[in-house]
Amino acid sequence: MVEPTAATVLQRVAAAPDVVTVAPSRATTDHAHPEHPGDPAHPGHPAHVWYVSYGSNLLRERFEVYLLGGRVPGLDREYPGGTGTSRATGERAVLLPGVLRLALDAPSWGGGGVAFWDPTGPGPGVLARAWRVRREQFLEVVHLENGGTDRRGAPWPVQVLRTGTADVGDGWYRRLLSPGSLDGEPLLTFTHPDAGTLATRAPSPAYRSVVARGLVETFAAPGRGALGPTDAQAYLADALAS
Repeated sequence: MVEPTAATVLQRVAAAPDVVTVAPSRATTDHAHPEHPGDPAHPGHPAHVWYVSYGSNLLRERFEVYLLGGRVPGLDREYPGGTGTSRATGERAVLLPGVLRLALDAPSWGGGGVAFWDPTGPGPGVLARAWRVRREQFLEVVHLENGGTDRRGAPWPVQVLRTGTADVGDGWYRRLLSPGSLDGEPLLTFTHPDAGTLATRAPSPAYRSVVARGLVETFAAPGRGALGPTDAQAYLADALAS
């Protein structure tokens, strides 16, 4: 049996019929974004967005602690709940262009690197999952991923839909990116502004396990590439070798 490589894994996903593929031109930060249906009370503010996750938030159990509160095994942090919380109303498997980076040192995961998206890096692609959430929920995730301890959201940067990028605060994930749209609603994600120059650092076993489980959960279906645990580990090993 031939062992999978990151290249063969990504080729399989790229050919799968139920995967949303983002074109490289949409991942750059100089494009004008099309108009989206918005909140009538707040022009330029979409009511719903697709948050594109490519790290630990691939795993539903982990992502939902942001929406509902709680903790997942291996994560040394309890996230607050709140009134009016709700789960994502949709999810899709996504293939982003560029490169996955594992870098920096995350104390909340017991040390070790965490995932960043380098959209312009020379690579075969990045496996991701888009969650359909309310705009306010996405902004809470941005706030919490950048060190926030409550459910206060980051400010809504209208320019991210006009130019494809905006910076919020000074956290690791302060660079917001909008690499296109899905079903008429914007795709949004975040990364480090210098993702392409960060030194590679191996993740903790807990973090790597959560990401691997999220990859399998997202791409296990035949229409999404039929990925298994060995495929997930091959994909992550390639990120560590970059």
